[in-house]
Amino acid sequence: IISPALTTDKLRDNILSPMISPFSGSIGNKSPILILSANTLDEATVYTFTLRATLSNGKIGQSSVHIETNAAPLPGSFQVIPSTGTELTTTFTFLSMNWEDMELPLSYSFGYLYYGEYFATQLRTELSKSAVLLPSGSSENEFKVQCVARIFDSLNANSSLVQVVNVTPPENQLGEERDEAFFNLAESLAGINSE
Repeated sequence: IISPALTTDKLRDNILSPMISPFSGSIGNKSPILILSANTLDEATVYTFTLRATLSNGKIGQSSVHIETNAAPLPGSFQVIPSTGTELTTTFTFLSMNWEDMELPLSYSFGYLYYGEYFATQLRTELSKSAVLLPSGSSENEFKVQCVARIFDSLNANSSLVQVVNVTPPENQLGEERDEAFFNLAESLAGINSE
């Protein structure tokens, strides 16, 4: 009979829930199983897992493995140019620069928050720059619009940054023209936001 025991460093007891039970006979295809809850491990951390087995004759054997977890891309910058503009008229440039990660290639997605709802303007691509037309922010919030950049490594670890711009409604646009402009914007984003 083999009685396995598993120890780890850097893990809190209440997070780790190993599924290990003694087994007997030849080892064959039987082995201890370790199950970790999602998002249990900290990023950019080296963990050591040690399996120690005690045989029925008292002999002890152990083996350790070191695992380094992935980290999100390291902070670069996210700019939105210009910082002020007019709804559906001004072209805003979303620019993400100087991000670093070991797991290449990096990919970028952009979007904005509109009345609390996220709208993607660019799905993940290796392009770190995008031209965007934005709706105006609400007058109650001084016409501020939150623009969002998400930067992913090839293993899907990601970082997000937010930049706030001021987007005002056009002064002389009639209701019908504004409705048509919003319809055109919604139609252009429909394919992106349905994926």
